[in-house]
Amino acid sequence: MNRRLFLSYTRDDREVVLELDRNLQKSHNSTWMDQRLDGGQEWWEEVLRQIREADALILCLTPNVLESVASLEEVKYAQQLGKPVLPVMLKKTPADVLPANLARLQVVDATEANKDAPWDLLAALDRLPDAPTLPDPLPDSPPAPVSYLSDLGTQIQASVLPLDQQWAIVGQLSAGLQRPKERDSVRILIDRLRSRDDLFIGPARKLHEVLIEADRFRSMQAQQQPPAVANSAMPPPNQGYTRPALQPSSVDPPQPKKRRGLKLLGVVLLGGAAVATGAVALNGRQLGPVNPYPPPSYSPSSTPAPTPARVVAAAVGDECLIGHWKSTASSGTFTVSQVTFAMQGGSGATLTVTRDGAAQLDYNPSDPFLLTAADGTEVAMQLSGATTSRMHASSGGEMQQTLATNGVVADFTMGGKPVRQATTATPWLRYVCTSAQLTVADAEQAMAFARQ
Repeated sequence: MNRRLFLSYTRDDREVVLELDRNLQKSHNSTWMDQRLDGGQEWWEEVLRQIREADALILCLTPNVLESVASLEEVKYAQQLGKPVLPVMLKKTPADVLPANLARLQVVDATEANKDAPWDLLAALDRLPDAPTLPDPLPDSPPAPVSYLSDLGTQIQASVLPLDQQWAIVGQLSAGLQRPKERDSVRILIDRLRSRDDLFIGPARKLHEVLIEADRFRSMQAQQQPPAVANSAMPPPNQGYTRPALQPSSVDPPQPKKRRGLKLLGVVLLGGAAVATGAVALNGRQLGPVNPYPPPSYSPSSTPAPTPARVVAAAVGDECLIGHWKSTASSGTFTVSQVTFAMQGGSGATLTVTRDGAAQLDYNPSDPFLLTAADGTEVAMQLSGATTSRMHASSGGEMQQTLATNGVVADFTMGGKPVRQATTATPWLRYVCTSAQLTVADAEQAMAFARQ
């Protein structure tokens, strides 16, 4: 059956997409892809016109295409028109990272690992329904997409940048550092973000860590290159080069305290499946420095000590902590299969602290956290269960916390499937306590409570 197929793809995947294009045309299909067009409004209008004239849209599914604003908008527009959409996986892509409008579709595995890929693709094409008549009136045309880096630059220059938005930007910049074509532009944006005086300690520290990792990786790549050989001749097999030792990164990493025990304010799923982090401010005051890693270098001596709301009377404990508390704010990020979600909500947790320092934190599953990806995908996550620990406050707003038990689990739905994960945690290190409010924090995150 001869179909007019629109191929939605990213230029980073051009080689594998061209091979798919050739195979589709050999099967007597006509294809269209935007390889001959430049960007801009006229380009985008031609793309939308081709989608309207196509019988179906083929999404060339790779991890790259899920980060392409243009491709995701093309799919949404095709679905609004009622066009059949067929995701064809050309590079391994985890199913649980697909947006909701793609997760419900059958994906054709056309990777090299599937020897039956040509037959599976033909069968899937044969099963596609006919495209219906275009709706009248047509749905509104989506705006021409701009580079996500341009959008990030606009966000970074905003007068106000909330914590959840900072974490979302950090996640996208971290991913951008892994793409050689974007690396220089991403570093410029990172410097702009780090220069903000309202950057929270958690995002600032994460940026510092990803820069260290990027520098180490680049240094390793450079040192693994063999030396130039005269006259382009290869050395004999027994005279290969010796890789020099890895040099230290040009960015001095901070020396974090050893993590152990309980993180009551965030969630870290076991097995590396997910990580939750965040930080909040109490009455306009942030715990610790706003940005302890200002560009161009990090100086530990420049980090001021956090200012508590009151002076701790004794090293054995602060009576201000004693009582019943209910969480009012918590936020951060949550990463699943290398996709970073901004996390907010979950304000129903209760904390009870007794005179001997025993503490219990109970999460309320009826008040879920909302996870939001960069493409707008939203996932509700529920935390349930309790953790118990022992707290000891000391002068200067410092806190020591020792884990006793941790029974907190996380429930959420990814790719249409329910997922339950156990959690692990790290201890609180600092706090600010008043008669009405309590904020606790570790090296990266914070959580605010109101006294009950």
